[in-house]
Amino acid sequence: MDRFFKIALFILAIAQSNFISANSIVLYDSLVPFDKNQKISTFSQVISPQPTLVQRTEKTYTLLQFWASWCHSCAGFMYDLDKISAATQSPYYAISIDDKFIDAENYLAKHPLYKKHRNRFWFDQQSKLKQSLAITTVPTVVIIDHQGKPIWRTSGHLNSDDLFKLKQLLANNNLDQLTNRN
Repeated sequence: MDRFFKIALFILAIAQSNFISANSIVLYDSLVPFDKNQKISTFSQVISPQPTLVQRTEKTYTLLQFWASWCHSCAGFMYDLDKISAATQSPYYAISIDDKFIDAENYLAKHPLYKKHRNRFWFDQQSKLKQSLAITTVPTVVIIDHQGKPIWRTSGHLNSDDLFKLKQLLANNNLDQLTNRN
């Protein structure tokens, strides 16, 4: 089992280094907003290091949750991450990896968190971001830095202890203490 774990970590490191070495901001432009009235047209404008929307610094982290309409635990996890985002001032965005936009859109039409924060919900229409980050399981959370580079990720629902630790580390800007989970 130990050998399998090392191989999996090696493959993840290669996938992540390929993503980081590419122009990471461009990959985010495959995302489209669910809210058609939103003023921002591309996701890279949201996470861009330019101070156009929010002053972003080296200690600015963004939570990305990859979800699908058929994932029953994803909706509950959205509420957990929304609370962490509010408590730590870390932006949070939910990115659908559904095959069809309409499936995710129909799901969100009934989702109270979407009604509250429409600008947080995006769709990976060409699966470019999903592929570049090797997202194979939902929910998956990726934390990106101020340049859009992934610095931490985990797949599956986090238990309450892990959520508390994540909240504390984000609040104190101590993400270097996090270890990748997958």
